[in-house]
Amino acid sequence: MESSFERARDRCTEQGAGWRLPTRIELVTLLHYGNVGDFLPPPGSFSTLGKGVYWTSSVAGNNGAEALFWVVDFSNGTVVRAT
Repeated sequence: MESSFERARDRCTEQGAGWRLPTRIELVTLLHYGNVGDFLPPPGSFSTLGKGVYWTSSVAGNNGAEALFWVVDFSNGTVVRAT
């Protein structure tokens, strides 16, 4: 995972036109859940995304000082807020 939302956003910008951070919903649609509580990685995801944590462009509120953004963890299927 990039160290900050700003760094992740800047890295996309550095890639050129058409690159952007995905929304929370866009990344969540790549997750696949089996039985309740079981997370199964989407087919081929580890070869393209890896098991890392990925920033989204979706705002999740603020902690009083800075904005919080949603991140998606492809190692365990969780979606959490981060600064």
